Amino acid sequence: MNEIRHVKIVLKDGHRAVEIPEEFDFPGDEITMRKEGDRIILEPKREDRDLFEWLRSLEPLDEEFPDVDEGLLPVEDVDL
Repeated sequence: MNEIRHVKIVLKDGHRAVEIPEEFDFPGDEITMRKEGDRIILEPKREDRDLFEWLRSLEPLDEEFPDVDEGLLPVEDVDL
């Protein structure tokens, strides 16, 4: 969806506000807003998930993991 819609900025309760047209509306009562250069980006608020939950949601990798020792110089023991 690459629709473009021009909307007016209105003053509401001492703040500048933009009314979101119905076709651009988000579910829920909260959104995430961020600024990138001269753009303001609005996105649906995502529920916070912990790292383990996020990792479990990832699809398994189909590629082989590289041999990390390949091409490295031997390491000598060091007395600390």
